[in-house]
Amino acid sequence: MLTGQLTFIILYKLALFLGGDMEDNSTIQEAIRIRGKIYDILQALVAEHGIGMVLSVFEDVCFIQATSLKIHDNCIDKAKSWDKIGRQIARIVSDL
Repeated sequence: MLTGQLTFIILYKLALFLGGDMEDNSTIQEAIRIRGKIYDILQALVAEHGIGMVLSVFEDVCFIQATSLKIHDNCIDKAKSWDKIGRQIARIVSDL
């Protein structure tokens, strides 16, 4: 139940961020559709390769994104956030 409520809150905030109007819930429906596709893809990847491998790829994505932000965009604060997330994922992976 909590997961459903949390999902709705996230999708609601996403819709507002994207400029969606809650009277017209097409933005939320689109977000739910996209989330469903991403979920299916991730579920298949975890089933085939294991959660450790999938998280390791996310870790790499975070560090690559951080490096790109530092080098190309000079967005140090955003880069620090991506680095922090990458380190957190690395800790999770090391505990598996």
